[in-house]
Amino acid sequence: MHHNSEAFLECTYSDKQIQCERHFHNAYELIYIYEGSVRINIGESCYDVEPNTAVFISKLEQHNLQIIKGYYRRCFILLSPLQLDRAIEDPKLKSVFISRPEWFCHAFDLSENAAEAQALISAILKENINPSWFSKSVSFDLFELFIILCYRARKEQFPLPSKKFTRAVYDVQKFIDSHFTEDVKLEELSSRFYISSSYLSHAFREWTGCSPKQYIMKSRIAYAKELLITTDLNVSEVAVRSGFGDTSNFIRSFKKETSETPRHYRTNNTTSEL
Repeated sequence: MHHNSEAFLECTYSDKQIQCERHFHNAYELIYIYEGSVRINIGESCYDVEPNTAVFISKLEQHNLQIIKGYYRRCFILLSPLQLDRAIEDPKLKSVFISRPEWFCHAFDLSENAAEAQALISAILKENINPSWFSKSVSFDLFELFIILCYRARKEQFPLPSKKFTRAVYDVQKFIDSHFTEDVKLEELSSRFYISSSYLSHAFREWTGCSPKQYIMKSRIAYAKELLITTDLNVSEVAVRSGFGDTSNFIRSFKKETSETPRHYRTNNTTSEL
Protein backbone atom coordinates (compact mmCIF):
# COMPACT_ATOMS: atom_id res chain seq x y z
CA MET A 1 0.00 0.00 0.00
CA HIS A 2 1.40 3.37 -0.98
CA HIS A 3 0.73 7.06 -0.40
CA ASN A 4 -2.66 7.18 -2.12
CA SER A 5 -3.97 4.17 -0.18
CA GLU A 6 -3.97 3.68 3.55
CA ALA A 7 -1.09 3.72 6.03
CA PHE A 8 1.93 1.88 4.67
CA LEU A 9 3.88 -0.12 7.23
CA GLU A 10 6.90 -2.32 7.00
CA CYS A 11 9.19 -3.91 9.57
CA THR A 12 12.75 -4.42 8.32
CA TYR A 13 15.60 -6.37 9.90
CA SER A 14 19.27 -5.79 9.17
CA ASP A 15 22.63 -6.25 10.85
CA LYS A 16 24.68 -4.80 8.01
CA GLN A 17 26.55 -1.52 8.34
CA ILE A 18 24.98 0.22 5.36
CA GLN A 19 24.50 3.79 4.22
CA CYS A 20 21.09 4.64 2.81
CA GLU A 21 20.92 7.40 0.24
CA ARG A 22 19.20 10.69 1.02
CA HIS A 23 15.68 10.51 -0.29
CA PHE A 24 12.05 11.64 -0.13
CA HIS A 25 8.82 9.74 0.40
CA ASN A 26 6.69 12.87 -0.12
CA ALA A 27 4.67 11.62 2.85
CA TYR A 28 4.74 12.07 6.59
CA GLU A 29 6.80 9.38 8.27
CA LEU A 30 7.11 7.84 11.71
CA ILE A 31 10.08 5.54 12.37
CA TYR A 32 10.16 3.46 15.56
CA ILE A 33 13.52 1.89 16.44
CA TYR A 34 13.29 -1.50 18.17
CA GLU A 35 16.96 -2.53 18.13
CA GLY A 36 20.32 -1.17 17.02
CA SER A 37 21.93 2.26 17.09
CA VAL A 38 21.51 4.42 14.01
CA ARG A 39 22.52 7.87 12.81
CA ILE A 40 19.71 9.72 11.08
CA ASN A 41 20.20 12.92 9.10
CA ILE A 42 17.01 14.93 8.59
CA GLY A 43 17.59 18.15 6.68
CA GLU A 44 20.34 19.95 8.58
CA SER A 45 19.81 17.95 11.79
CA CYS A 46 21.68 14.80 12.81
CA TYR A 47 20.70 12.33 15.55
CA ASP A 48 22.34 9.23 17.01
CA VAL A 49 19.27 7.20 17.84
CA GLU A 50 19.00 4.36 20.36
CA PRO A 51 16.27 1.69 20.71
CA ASN A 52 12.76 2.69 21.81
CA THR A 53 12.96 6.00 19.99
CA ALA A 54 10.29 7.47 17.71
CA VAL A 55 11.44 9.73 14.88
CA PHE A 56 9.00 12.11 13.18
CA ILE A 57 9.69 13.33 9.63
CA SER A 58 7.74 15.95 7.69
CA LYS A 59 6.72 15.36 4.09
CA LEU A 60 9.11 18.17 3.12
CA GLU A 61 12.22 16.78 4.82
CA GLN A 62 14.96 14.74 3.14
CA HIS A 63 16.58 12.10 5.31
CA ASN A 64 19.13 9.34 5.31
CA LEU A 65 20.28 6.75 7.78
CA GLN A 66 23.43 4.87 8.75
CA ILE A 67 23.54 1.89 11.10
CA ILE A 68 26.14 2.50 13.83
CA LYS A 69 26.01 -0.79 15.74
CA GLY A 70 23.80 -3.70 16.62
CA TYR A 71 21.12 -5.69 14.87
CA TYR A 72 18.95 -2.99 13.31
CA ARG A 73 15.20 -3.50 13.58
CA ARG A 74 12.57 -0.88 13.05
CA CYS A 75 9.03 -0.21 11.86
CA PHE A 76 8.07 2.77 9.79
CA ILE A 77 4.69 4.27 8.92
CA LEU A 78 4.06 6.52 5.94
CA LEU A 79 0.96 8.67 5.63
CA SER A 80 -0.14 11.07 2.93
CA PRO A 81 -1.53 14.47 4.05
CA LEU A 82 -5.08 13.13 3.63
CA GLN A 83 -4.26 10.08 5.73
CA LEU A 84 -2.70 12.21 8.46
CA ASP A 85 -5.84 14.36 8.54
CA ARG A 86 -7.95 11.23 8.86
CA ALA A 87 -5.81 9.76 11.62
CA ILE A 88 -5.30 12.93 13.69
CA GLU A 89 -7.58 15.93 13.94
CA ASP A 90 -6.12 17.85 16.88
CA PRO A 91 -3.45 20.35 15.72
CA LYS A 92 -1.51 19.81 18.99
CA LEU A 93 -0.90 16.18 18.04
CA LYS A 94 -0.46 16.86 14.34
CA SER A 95 2.16 19.54 15.00
CA VAL A 96 4.89 16.92 15.46
CA PHE A 97 4.65 16.16 11.74
CA ILE A 98 4.16 19.71 10.43
CA SER A 99 5.57 22.48 12.64
CA ARG A 100 9.32 22.96 12.44
CA PRO A 101 10.64 25.72 14.75
CA GLU A 102 14.42 26.01 14.97
CA TRP A 103 14.53 24.14 18.30
CA PHE A 104 12.55 21.13 17.10
CA CYS A 105 14.01 17.68 17.86
CA HIS A 106 12.81 14.89 15.56
CA ALA A 107 13.79 12.05 17.92
CA PHE A 108 11.55 11.18 20.91
CA ASP A 109 12.98 8.91 23.61
CA LEU A 110 10.19 6.52 24.68
CA SER A 111 12.36 4.13 26.71
CA GLU A 112 10.22 4.71 29.83
CA ASN A 113 7.11 3.83 27.79
CA ALA A 114 8.67 1.08 25.68
CA ALA A 115 6.19 -1.67 26.51
CA GLU A 116 3.13 0.41 25.63
CA ALA A 117 4.78 1.95 22.57
CA GLN A 118 5.85 -1.42 21.17
CA ALA A 119 2.42 -2.90 21.84
CA LEU A 120 0.73 -0.15 19.82
CA ILE A 121 3.20 -0.39 16.94
CA SER A 122 2.86 -4.19 16.90
CA ALA A 123 -0.93 -3.89 16.86
CA ILE A 124 -0.80 -1.49 13.88
CA LEU A 125 1.55 -3.82 12.07
CA LYS A 126 -0.72 -6.79 12.73
CA GLU A 127 -3.75 -4.96 11.31
CA ASN A 128 -1.82 -4.25 8.10
CA ILE A 129 -0.17 -7.66 7.69
CA ASN A 130 -3.35 -9.63 8.46
CA PRO A 131 -6.21 -7.26 7.63
CA SER A 132 -9.73 -8.06 8.77
CA TRP A 133 -13.00 -6.17 9.06
CA PHE A 134 -12.38 -2.44 9.66
CA SER A 135 -8.60 -2.92 9.84
CA LYS A 136 -7.97 0.45 8.21
CA SER A 137 -10.07 2.27 10.79
CA VAL A 138 -8.46 0.34 13.62
CA SER A 139 -4.98 1.17 12.26
CA PHE A 140 -5.74 4.89 12.27
CA ASP A 141 -7.16 4.73 15.80
CA LEU A 142 -4.07 2.87 17.03
CA PHE A 143 -1.83 5.38 15.29
CA GLU A 144 -3.57 8.26 17.07
CA LEU A 145 -3.17 6.44 20.38
CA PHE A 146 0.56 6.13 19.69
CA ILE A 147 0.85 9.88 19.03
CA ILE A 148 -1.10 10.57 22.23
CA LEU A 149 1.36 8.34 24.09
CA CYS A 150 4.22 10.40 22.65
CA TYR A 151 2.46 13.62 23.68
CA ARG A 152 1.99 12.42 27.25
CA ALA A 153 5.56 11.19 27.48
CA ARG A 154 7.29 14.09 25.72
CA LYS A 155 4.87 17.01 25.64
CA GLU A 156 7.76 19.49 25.80
CA GLN A 157 9.02 18.26 22.42
CA PHE A 158 5.78 18.94 20.59
CA PRO A 159 6.14 22.19 18.60
CA LEU A 160 2.87 23.71 19.76
CA PRO A 161 2.02 27.17 18.37
CA SER A 162 2.60 29.97 20.88
CA LYS A 163 -0.98 31.16 20.34
CA LYS A 164 -4.27 29.65 19.29
CA PHE A 165 -4.95 30.16 15.59
CA THR A 166 -8.26 30.35 13.83
CA ARG A 167 -9.22 27.06 12.21
CA ALA A 168 -8.75 28.71 8.80
CA VAL A 169 -4.94 28.57 9.15
CA TYR A 170 -5.00 24.78 9.41
CA ASP A 171 -7.56 24.58 6.61
CA VAL A 172 -5.28 26.63 4.35
CA GLN A 173 -2.41 24.23 5.00
CA LYS A 174 -4.64 21.25 4.15
CA PHE A 175 -5.92 23.02 1.03
CA ILE A 176 -2.36 23.64 -0.18
CA ASP A 177 -1.48 19.99 0.44
CA SER A 178 -4.22 19.02 -2.02
CA HIS A 179 -3.79 21.85 -4.55
CA PHE A 180 -0.10 22.85 -4.58
CA THR A 181 0.29 21.84 -8.24
CA GLU A 182 -2.33 24.46 -9.16
CA ASP A 183 -1.93 28.24 -9.45
CA VAL A 184 -2.53 29.03 -5.77
CA LYS A 185 -2.20 32.69 -4.69
CA LEU A 186 -2.17 34.18 -1.20
CA GLU A 187 -4.96 36.65 -1.99
CA GLU A 188 -7.19 33.85 -3.24
CA LEU A 189 -6.48 31.78 -0.13
CA SER A 190 -7.36 34.75 2.09
CA SER A 191 -10.60 35.27 0.22
CA ARG A 192 -11.54 31.59 0.15
CA PHE A 193 -11.02 31.12 3.90
CA TYR A 194 -12.19 34.58 5.01
CA ILE A 195 -8.92 35.59 6.63
CA SER A 196 -6.65 38.60 6.10
CA SER A 197 -3.47 38.08 4.07
CA SER A 198 -1.26 39.55 6.80
CA TYR A 199 -2.73 37.35 9.54
CA LEU A 200 -2.55 34.29 7.32
CA SER A 201 1.11 34.90 6.45
CA HIS A 202 2.10 35.39 10.10
CA ALA A 203 0.09 32.47 11.52
CA PHE A 204 0.96 30.09 8.70
CA ARG A 205 4.67 30.75 9.18
CA GLU A 206 4.40 29.98 12.89
CA TRP A 207 2.46 26.78 12.14
CA THR A 208 4.68 25.38 9.37
CA GLY A 209 7.94 27.33 9.65
CA CYS A 210 7.50 29.01 6.28
CA SER A 211 5.15 31.35 4.41
CA PRO A 212 2.26 30.02 2.28
CA LYS A 213 4.25 30.83 -0.87
CA GLN A 214 7.32 28.97 0.43
CA TYR A 215 5.16 26.02 1.52
CA ILE A 216 3.70 25.77 -1.98
CA MET A 217 7.18 25.86 -3.50
CA LYS A 218 8.58 23.29 -1.08
CA SER A 219 5.59 21.00 -1.72
CA ARG A 220 6.14 21.26 -5.48
CA ILE A 221 9.85 20.52 -5.13
CA ALA A 222 9.14 17.56 -2.82
CA TYR A 223 6.66 16.13 -5.32
CA ALA A 224 9.10 16.72 -8.17
CA LYS A 225 11.79 14.82 -6.25
CA GLU A 226 9.47 11.87 -5.82
CA LEU A 227 8.62 11.87 -9.52
CA LEU A 228 12.28 12.10 -10.47
CA ILE A 229 13.31 9.05 -8.46
CA THR A 230 10.20 6.88 -8.90
CA THR A 231 9.21 7.49 -12.55
CA ASP A 232 10.80 7.73 -15.99
CA LEU A 233 9.10 11.04 -16.77
CA ASN A 234 11.39 13.53 -18.47
CA VAL A 235 12.22 16.82 -16.76
CA SER A 236 9.61 18.78 -18.73
CA GLU A 237 6.87 16.34 -17.76
CA VAL A 238 7.94 16.45 -14.11
CA ALA A 239 7.83 20.26 -14.27
CA VAL A 240 4.24 20.25 -15.53
CA ARG A 241 3.00 17.64 -13.05
CA SER A 242 4.67 19.46 -10.15
CA GLY A 243 2.88 22.70 -10.90
CA PHE A 244 5.62 24.74 -12.58
CA GLY A 245 4.67 26.93 -15.51
CA ASP A 246 7.65 26.05 -17.66
CA THR A 247 10.73 23.84 -17.59
CA SER A 248 13.21 26.71 -17.21
CA ASN A 249 11.41 28.03 -14.14
CA PHE A 250 11.31 24.51 -12.70
CA ILE A 251 15.03 23.91 -13.19
CA ARG A 252 15.89 27.30 -11.73
CA SER A 253 13.61 26.82 -8.68
CA PHE A 254 14.77 23.24 -8.14
CA LYS A 255 18.42 24.24 -8.19
CA LYS A 256 17.76 27.11 -5.79
CA GLU A 257 16.12 24.73 -3.29
CA THR A 258 18.50 21.77 -3.66
CA SER A 259 21.74 23.17 -5.14
CA GLU A 260 21.53 20.67 -8.00
CA THR A 261 19.61 20.29 -11.23
CA PRO A 262 16.68 17.86 -11.54
CA ARG A 263 18.75 15.66 -13.83
CA HIS A 264 21.62 15.47 -11.34
CA TYR A 265 19.21 14.79 -8.49
CA ARG A 266 17.76 11.84 -10.38
CA THR A 267 21.24 10.48 -11.09
CA ASN A 268 22.49 10.89 -7.52
CA ASN A 269 19.54 9.41 -5.67
CA THR A 270 17.84 6.05 -5.38
CA THR A 271 14.46 4.85 -4.18
CA SER A 272 15.85 2.70 -1.37
CA GLU A 273 13.76 2.87 1.77
CA LEU A 274 14.93 3.56 5.29
